[in-house]
Amino acid sequence: MWSTVELLEAIAAGLGEHERALAREQAVYGLDALSEVELHPLIASSLERSGWQVVRECVYPGDAEVKRSARDRCDLVLAPEGASGVRDPVRERQLSEGTLFAECPIRGEEADAEDAYWLEVKTVGQWGLTHGVCCANAGYAAELRGLVEDLGKLGRDPVIRFGGVLVVLFTETEAAGAHDLDVVVHQALDRGLPAGVPERSGFAMTDRLGNAWCTVAIVPARCTRWMERLG
Repeated sequence: MWSTVELLEAIAAGLGEHERALAREQAVYGLDALSEVELHPLIASSLERSGWQVVRECVYPGDAEVKRSARDRCDLVLAPEGASGVRDPVRERQLSEGTLFAECPIRGEEADAEDAYWLEVKTVGQWGLTHGVCCANAGYAAELRGLVEDLGKLGRDPVIRFGGVLVVLFTETEAAGAHDLDVVVHQALDRGLPAGVPERSGFAMTDRLGNAWCTVAIVPARCTRWMERLG
């Protein structure tokens, strides 16, 4: 139903286009100077230009025991073609229990959460800005390992069937990005976490801070709770 390769190609093309535009403008800073949250709109617009509907900061559908305001949120959620958004099964159940909403039909324009693609975003750079000064990122390895936690959240949710972690990794060389991503994925597997085989792309970028390559990868989550629910 979902092609990780197609999603990855759309994101990499959009980010690469933006980086090349910055280079043409001879901008002082590039993509690697943006925060993770600042990259979200660029990623979302890249996907939307390819025809997908994107919902930002969508609550996890399986968090049934906590209030909506306290529920974990996924960075980007893609709805299937023709859908305007993603249905929240917890909210619908809470509204319907003991109320007239129990007789209301489900709105057809929203997709079921289990049919959407849930995408967490992790952005890490070998080099970055600290108080406006270019320097090596002392927290690089720990930040990259953060994708492990996101894989765990996706894999534990009993409703999510399709999902993954999008990694935007800025490094000195292409080889460094490939090596470091492989290391952290193997660490996730060694811990028994639901990491699938990563799909990756990338592009060269103007070296402003020390990073000359951007690796863009999606590490699919094996949604084990979904399979347990079916079994």
